Amino acid sequence: MKRFGNISPQVETLDNFRRAFYDYARQKMSRLGVQKFEANLDHNIERMFDAYTHQTWRTSAYVAKDIDYPKRRQVNKLPVIDHVIQHAALQPVEDDLRKTLYFHSPAGSKGKGTHYFYRLVKRDIFSSPQQDTFYCLPMDIHHYFQSIDHALLKSEYRRKIKDRKLLAFIDEVVDSFNPGIVLGVKLAQLLAQLFLARFDYLALRCFDILQDTDKFRYWQARYVSDMLVTCRHTTLSGKYCCFCICYFFIIPYTRQGSLPSCRYPLL
Repeated sequence: MKRFGNISPQVETLDNFRRAFYDYARQKMSRLGVQKFEANLDHNIERMFDAYTHQTWRTSAYVAKDIDYPKRRQVNKLPVIDHVIQHAALQPVEDDLRKTLYFHSPAGSKGKGTHYFYRLVKRDIFSSPQQDTFYCLPMDIHHYFQSIDHALLKSEYRRKIKDRKLLAFIDEVVDSFNPGIVLGVKLAQLLAQLFLARFDYLALRCFDILQDTDKFRYWQARYVSDMLVTCRHTTLSGKYCCFCICYFFIIPYTRQGSLPSCRYPLL
């Protein structure tokens, strides 16, 4: 597996931090915090540049906020400078990292999102024979962000990134919040995707889905921690559930990095 290195030299430019601010501030310029940050933009850029270059950056204190729409949950707010430095750190490598994700996992990707996910599921269901989508199995990882183990997460993104300075920066952000990873910042969204990336590909391999177009329709789409599978009968739904249990509960506690070979002749 290719690991991305030599990223920090691309991060450590004033122009990169300036672009990161305007990337974050898009459609947020009416916010008072963003306006104050822009009023002293050159000083803030130099501050972030020095902190990343000398590895002295420390994540600010989180401010919890409860929201009710579309569902009740708690997010944690950070000052503008924290968001901008995360954008700057990810900017040179984000597109390459997202290319390693399963393409039916649209969360946080440019040009994709909730509406893309809806259109994807609707298209696949309407284009498949009715007998192949007779049953629908929605799955969700309960409190996904809060349940992510830091040690396992760090081992996952080290499979993709080898730049030591960027790894140290990401580690600091991950360790700044516990339990799990913080909900409501850009870096956490990408890390949550990377944490499930191997699950997607192992599922496709374990069930030989890619070799069979009919099976491929079953494994429809995933949106961060929500999954939807359509299948012909309830036996298939049970097998998918067993696979998810194996991956998320058995393997993490045995610290194994891959699944044993498995075949389901009834599929």
